[in-house]
Amino acid sequence: MRTFEKAFQAETKENLTVIYHSENIGIRIFGEKDTEHSELKMKFRIKEDVENIEEFLKINFDEAKNVLNIDFADFEDEFEIRRAEVSLQVPYKTKVLGQSENGSFSIQNLSGKQNIETENGAIKLTDIIGNIQIKTENGAVILDNIEGDETIQAENGSIKLKRNMGKIKVRTENSSIKIFECGNELDLEFDNGTARVLKSLFEKATIKNENGGIYYEFTQIEQGDFKFENENGKIQLVVPEGIPYDITAKNLYGSFHVGLKGNYEKFKEDGQHCIHLVHDSGNVKIHAENENGSIRLVENLQKNHSYSYNFDFNGFSDKMDNILDKIPDEAKKIKVKKKLKKLENKLGNFNFHANIPDFGHIIEEAMEGVPEEIENQLKNIDFSKFGKKQSKKLRKKIHIVTDKIQDSLENQKLNDEEREVVDERSRKKIFELLEQGKINADEAERLIRAMEGSYE
Repeated sequence: MRTFEKAFQAETKENLTVIYHSENIGIRIFGEKDTEHSELKMKFRIKEDVENIEEFLKINFDEAKNVLNIDFADFEDEFEIRRAEVSLQVPYKTKVLGQSENGSFSIQNLSGKQNIETENGAIKLTDIIGNIQIKTENGAVILDNIEGDETIQAENGSIKLKRNMGKIKVRTENSSIKIFECGNELDLEFDNGTARVLKSLFEKATIKNENGGIYYEFTQIEQGDFKFENENGKIQLVVPEGIPYDITAKNLYGSFHVGLKGNYEKFKEDGQHCIHLVHDSGNVKIHAENENGSIRLVENLQKNHSYSYNFDFNGFSDKMDNILDKIPDEAKKIKVKKKLKKLENKLGNFNFHANIPDFGHIIEEAMEGVPEEIENQLKNIDFSKFGKKQSKKLRKKIHIVTDKIQDSLENQKLNDEEREVVDERSRKKIFELLEQGKINADEAERLIRAMEGSYE
């Protein structure tokens, strides 16, 4: 292996445009307010030892148009790259148009429009003034301290938005979404994931989901328009005292929990069960609609109090024997027996007592519908042809289930020990499915390993 290093400098100007393209090489781009100078630094570990390697690096600065073009595609095809470090210093007022398949983008301290697209690379933008457009398939997205409108299209990656002010539009699938202290407007539609909006500063928000949870914390506002829709997950809204709300909640098959002060009206409309609550002027319009999940309206986060919880594992040894009898392979039988024994030891005589939220309620709510969800997600898994492709598919489906469980816990102040109890309760449900013959021993083992994040 050989280390190749190169620096490229250009006397650029403000309002620079950077066009970056690569297949596997990520880049860090950062702006400097007191300079119009640009400098690209590169460091690679490559297999080949070629003197004219520079001819494969397409780096060009068009002075007339003030455009810096960086293209690493040919370079990556020609040489085996083991490690790459690329950083680019640019003027503060710079626009970036970036595209990569597997390379990540880290962009910081810029004023200008940013348009980034990846397939498998992570995207992180920090301290940006300007509109942002993001498109990714499998990469995580982090946008922190952004002043400008944001459009995000994503699949299979987590999304974290922090302290952003502007109109935010998100379309995603199979993602966990966290939005913290963001304001202006939110338009979020997603499938198969969870969304948590904490300390919201939005004046208008629309959130639609199909298979996952929605959690939203309001802060003190005088007026606004908010809509929440779900199909197969819960909606939980934290509405502090003092907000002049007008709330209409509709549910087809799910339940309601109202923890707000005062009375509310109950009625039926188009086959849906409905409730209506009004406080003060009612200038904050809130509409929540669900099909198969609960709608929870609470005034504050769960307050801590003393709670004692026991798991009833009477007769679990007999259940263990029944499960083990179904496993013909002796080596696998020993392996599963160890897991079952560990589970019994942890939960069989477990007695938990501490100042925590209503732990029993949290567990029951978190586990609601989990066996049915596991069965549903396993329908299209072909265990007879189990390989890397099926393994990846299984992990994705297990994440759908575990995300639903974790969504019930994310906003509770549980310590590691308490969370471990919930994880073990999830495993217990898998064993129950095994005992009932709804899944076989191999499937149960794969489920456990997938939930533990150790499946290869």
